[in-house]
Amino acid sequence: MTGQLTVLELRSAQNYLVKKAQAESFSEEMRRLERGQEIHKQSRLKSLDPRLEDGYLVVGGRLQKAQSIPYRARHPKIIASRHELAELIINEMYRSYHHPPTDHLLNQIRQEYWIIHGRQAMRNAKFKCNYCYRQTVKPQEQKMANLPECRLELGMVFRNTGVYFFGPTLVKDRRSEVKVYGCLFVCMSIRACHLELVDDLSTDHFIMALKRFHSAAWSASENVKR
Repeated sequence: MTGQLTVLELRSAQNYLVKKAQAESFSEEMRRLERGQEIHKQSRLKSLDPRLEDGYLVVGGRLQKAQSIPYRARHPKIIASRHELAELIINEMYRSYHHPPTDHLLNQIRQEYWIIHGRQAMRNAKFKCNYCYRQTVKPQEQKMANLPECRLELGMVFRNTGVYFFGPTLVKDRRSEVKVYGCLFVCMSIRACHLELVDDLSTDHFIMALKRFHSAAWSASENVKR
């Protein structure tokens, strides 16, 4: 057979994989049900009241007369969570519904399949998903480094000074607006600030701002001495 796969072919392959997975995981339970015997009380399927229908191991339950619910949702096929098929089903549904919450994904899968310990299996799939990990991971906290020596020295104001530029911003110049930048001088010890406006970020304008700052700082120190 050649050509594109049809829906019927895909469905047949899916049914074959389900039967094979059930035969590999629940061979003892299926053998006892085929003989008309009850499964062992120690079996992990005991609480699901399982039964065989058309060669599939399905959940029993009390919803046989719920005609408003699809038959496959009333009696979903049982899949072991440790089987590779369960992981494939979860990953396919996870991509199809665009990384939904665990409860929503569990509800959608149970419309056709009942995965043993399905909630834990879906949490494991979500943990392995790189996209979900990036959405839920907590940012790491960086340890602050020691303060530099210039921040801890006591002495004259602006003895150690940091320079910062910000802007541009618009200011009024008569009837027009001009673009200027802010040059901020900060004392490293007591955090005192001195602000100068410059026309651009060139070296010449910074040197002029530095000279004005130096004159202002020298005048302030002379007034303190007096």
